[in-house]
Amino acid sequence: MIDLVQFQRQLRHEIRRLSAILDATLTKPAEIRFKAILPCPARRGLTKGVKLGPRKDSIQVRAIAWLRDYLSDGKAHDAGKVIAAAEHAGFKRPTFVIASKRAGVKKSKGAPSAPWRWQLAR
Repeated sequence: MIDLVQFQRQLRHEIRRLSAILDATLTKPAEIRFKAILPCPARRGLTKGVKLGPRKDSIQVRAIAWLRDYLSDGKAHDAGKVIAAAEHAGFKRPTFVIASKRAGVKKSKGAPSAPWRWQLAR
């Protein structure tokens, strides 16, 4: 017998996944890199040093891989813009904040009135 609740969850997940892929194909090529769902971050080496659970291809791992890719230039980025780009890519804020901690993001603030800056720790 099929578990209806589990089937509905899987169906919703697939709809979100396919929607993200469709959104990625309808945007400019420069934006696809940030909107597309990564095939398997563990195989691309973007999750190096991250302790993975039994599901290596989870949303958390994808968020870590996306963040490392976004901050890979080594420059400090405005935290508000990084979070907005992550939400635009389909990640929820709590997932992304946890991913930033696990990815080893260095968060700094120059002055009390200055915005927060995120940079990938080297």
